[in-house]
Amino acid sequence: MSQVAARLQVSPRTVTDLVDGLEADGFVVRGPHPTDRRKTVLTLTEGGLGALATARRVRIANAAEFLTVLDPAERSTLAALLDKVIAAARPQ
Repeated sequence: MSQVAARLQVSPRTVTDLVDGLEADGFVVRGPHPTDRRKTVLTLTEGGLGALATARRVRIANAAEFLTVLDPAERSTLAALLDKVIAAARPQ
């Protein structure tokens, strides 16, 4: 969960509250880390995987709608630029 907090750039307490809600809704389960008992591992449930798939479909549909103003060459350029930004933002 500390990795989630770092990735989202929020406090661990915020992640705990978010995970509490996700767990209560049946989207994730907490479990022990296999080698470090101080850590907690989060696992998506079937419901969580389904919700994630739905969110991805909606995101893709919305992106496709917004990007209709760009021609194929412009979309390709945008994708390449976004890939570059994403690669630079990933932790090393």
